[in-house]
Amino acid sequence: MNKLLVIIGILFGVIAQAQMPVYYQGIDFSQSAATVEAELKTLITNTHNPISYSDTYPWIKLSDEDGANAANVILMYNGQSESKYNTIGGGNTSNPEVWNREHVYPQSLIGTTATGDLHHLRACDGVINNNRGNLAFATGSGSYGAVSGGWYPGDEWKGDVARMIMYIHLRYNEPWTDVGSLSLFLQWNVDDPVSDFEKNRNNVIHGAQGNRNPFIDQPYLATFFWGGSPAEDTWGWPNKVEKVDLNRVVMYPNPVNVSGNVSFTGVAYSIDEIVFYDLSGKMVKSVRTPVVRNEKVEVATSLPTGVYFVKMVADDSSVTKKLVVN
Repeated sequence: MNKLLVIIGILFGVIAQAQMPVYYQGIDFSQSAATVEAELKTLITNTHNPISYSDTYPWIKLSDEDGANAANVILMYNGQSESKYNTIGGGNTSNPEVWNREHVYPQSLIGTTATGDLHHLRACDGVINNNRGNLAFATGSGSYGAVSGGWYPGDEWKGDVARMIMYIHLRYNEPWTDVGSLSLFLQWNVDDPVSDFEKNRNNVIHGAQGNRNPFIDQPYLATFFWGGSPAEDTWGWPNKVEKVDLNRVVMYPNPVNVSGNVSFTGVAYSIDEIVFYDLSGKMVKSVRTPVVRNEKVEVATSLPTGVYFVKMVADDSSVTKKLVVN
């Protein structure tokens, strides 16, 4: 995302490109995705020194500061530079009331512990914040606004949103479905790379509440945990596999029960789509960008008894296997 440049290094220094921050030095990232995910969750939880929601305004004025004008903050969604003192609340007594605090994961849908977590609190125009309300995020293009019963944050902000939601999911186990979908956030994480503005926010918040947003420091973590198209790798991922070798993928059990799951093992990277066809060649089931965990994908069968052909597609290649459903 190309926002206004910010001064990197305010208060807590910079993250050098292609260098893992010291914060993560206790984690071995060559372990399985499930193990790394669990250890990261423990790290960001144990190092988190919670701030009460009522005390967050001073920190937001620092974390969202406009690098080109230290008296202002950059507002979420519309990108406007607004005086730090033009708040709705937050000690404002005389200035125009313009901005307040947006919970990117809506406050009414999240546990009380998370309401003051700065990693998903943003300075936001009060009217726009109200218009968004509790709307889940949805596909769109261009500027921000309501779309098909959901909310599109805008091309310049969708990556920020994705990485904030990923942090909330990892930290608090909050569900994707309340605010959008995993596949949507995975794609936004790829389409809108981390900006200097986000990096600076992460540094300031680290100083304020002790923990970091790992998906800002290393967007590729999302790919490693949950699949999808490969996101930016900022510090060099250990044992990274660039392409899926579909010939090494094993499908089991086979036969499978009508109410069971069919598993695909040996998935070292993301699969674009798994498609089920009946014997007549009719497509009866399709799963796009399935979640990969520990080099395995699981798909609920949910098909009548019979013989099917299962086509896996990845990296412009495909392989088809026969599956029997009992």
